[in-house]
Amino acid sequence: MNVALIMAGGSGRRMQSNLKKQYIEIHGKPLLAYTLAKFCEHSEIDKVIVVSPENDVNGTIAICQEYFPQQEIMVIPGGAERQISVINGLKACSPDTSLVLIHDAVRPFVTAELISELIALAKIKKAVIPCSPVRYTIKRIADGRILETVPRQELYNAHTPQVFDYELIYKYHQKALQVEYKFTDDSSILEYFQIPVYYLPCDDSNFKITQPQDLQQAKLILK
Repeated sequence: MNVALIMAGGSGRRMQSNLKKQYIEIHGKPLLAYTLAKFCEHSEIDKVIVVSPENDVNGTIAICQEYFPQQEIMVIPGGAERQISVINGLKACSPDTSLVLIHDAVRPFVTAELISELIALAKIKKAVIPCSPVRYTIKRIADGRILETVPRQELYNAHTPQVFDYELIYKYHQKALQVEYKFTDDSSILEYFQIPVYYLPCDDSNFKITQPQDLQQAKLILK
């Protein structure tokens, strides 16, 4: 069984909006619904679980029922931090889960082709994430001045869904709870414990909507 774990716990602070970004409507439809469609309609996804802020669970359930009435989408409450939210989602997976795809709810432009390619590679490699090459010159800055130019030949942007063997990522997420370290994504947990993580090249179209300009770009694309 392949499970899509949709992380919908963002606060929307950078969006400068009172409404959490995953619930912002674009052309009359919440952003979360656009993202869910990519997984609910994919033939290789057997189960979709949404991890929602605890006080938004009922609203999230309402969105799922309105836009996907034929789907049995599970909605569960997250935690105070993303890592706890992911663990809650992993605990909710069926014991017969083989692969879990952990995806940001505010990345609505993931393609069916990318999902399929990640699944195929993860069946072999056990841990795969999509990455796009950094395109701009990177500067290291401190105290108002540029310290150095960072070579970008080996620098990549990490995207989602990040796809893992279920038992592998669950095991190391639990181990990570005992470590005083700030993990910025799920693959960084495996990296910390020196477990190989592989990448699949992708482009920047699968961008994360976090700031007002991202929302404007998304509106134009979805139009």
